Amino acid sequence: MYTTIESKMVFGPFEEADVFEIEKSNVNQMIGEHIRTVEFVMCREENQILFIEAKSSSPQERTSKERYDEFITEIVEKFVQSFEIYHTLRYNRYHINKGMGEHLKQQEWDKVEIKFVLVIHGHEKEWLAPLREALIKNMSAYLKIWKSAVVVLNDEMAKRYNLISGTV
Repeated sequence: MYTTIESKMVFGPFEEADVFEIEKSNVNQMIGEHIRTVEFVMCREENQILFIEAKSSSPQERTSKERYDEFITEIVEKFVQSFEIYHTLRYNRYHINKGMGEHLKQQEWDKVEIKFVLVIHGHEKEWLAPLREALIKNMSAYLKIWKSAVVVLNDEMAKRYNLISGTV
């Protein structure tokens, strides 16, 4: 079983075959700096792939517009670049995919539902919708092209969806 602690949250347990720790993968290290990735990618249910990014906090737009915009840009880059790395591995562009769970390797792309999931520890529920809307706005072309969705959760919601088992 796979578990990991990210941003004060315990993700898992998940089947090893369902997970790819893209952030710690050999391909991420090989490609080098300036590539941003999410914490991990996971297969959920039969035809659903989640790109999971965890944060211990996020800036508020009303407090610091500049830092808020930087935060949104960073998350969008992590989602997009992680998707592209995962996709290139699926098509053997780098001829390595060590650490990628077998269920992720076997997904049929014409049937898979793609979700980009941001989980923020301790975040107030009313702060989630504006973040989601900002991410959707900044990812709109990708979301249309890939027929995908953005989900923003706090730790309480992530626990109800069985993404995390607790906090530390």
